[in-house]
Amino acid sequence: MELSLLKALCSTVDMCRSTAQRQKKVVFDVVPLQPLRHPIYHCSDTFDTSPLSASLKEDQAVGIIVVDGQGCLFATIQGNTKRVLHRFSVSLPSKHRRGGQSAPRFARIRQEKKHNYIRKVCEEANRLYLEKEAVTVTGFIFSGSASLKTEVAVSPLLDQRIRAAVLTTVDVAYGGMSGLSETLIQAEAHLCNLQVSRERRVLNAFFDEIARDTNLYSFGAAETMSALDQGSCQSS
Repeated sequence: MELSLLKALCSTVDMCRSTAQRQKKVVFDVVPLQPLRHPIYHCSDTFDTSPLSASLKEDQAVGIIVVDGQGCLFATIQGNTKRVLHRFSVSLPSKHRRGGQSAPRFARIRQEKKHNYIRKVCEEANRLYLEKEAVTVTGFIFSGSASLKTEVAVSPLLDQRIRAAVLTTVDVAYGGMSGLSETLIQAEAHLCNLQVSRERRVLNAFFDEIARDTNLYSFGAAETMSALDQGSCQSS
């Protein structure tokens, strides 16, 4: 869930003494630089601006294109936020050995549809990742099954600025959102500076301690706070 608006409510704002109304209810609407991932309900005498402070920290944005024989998905990953820009489906004819004298014609039809598909993927990538003659992300990761991802990444139909920013191509077993999640795992070496990769490494280390039963972990708020008070927690 992503929220694009943060509302801060204060119901006891002191007004000027010259006015008859001493207090006034005020609502401030703030649009964060990055979408908020979780709703926050916070009652206090001060505003909790930590989500806004976190969005001010600049993080690299990487473009991810998942392409296979059933469709294509365009997304960006920045910090711990995944954003799907666009996706579409396609139906490519499969290879077959039958056909006799018609086999070359079937092969030409399939090759033509494949070329049109690659053209559409390149055109959408040029539209989504180029703004004011500049690339909007720091790099690109192409993923998918078979060789389609590589053909798109080196295609002359793809803008040369995008081709120059390709970080890697990775093999994934699925397309769509499942392929996007698998891409983040397979290409972690190229995403090591992003918040989503740092969080995954912390969770993997935590689960590894549980699997080895080292007693170097704690569950629940009480045990965790006790470990923090004792200074026995490792910072990451």
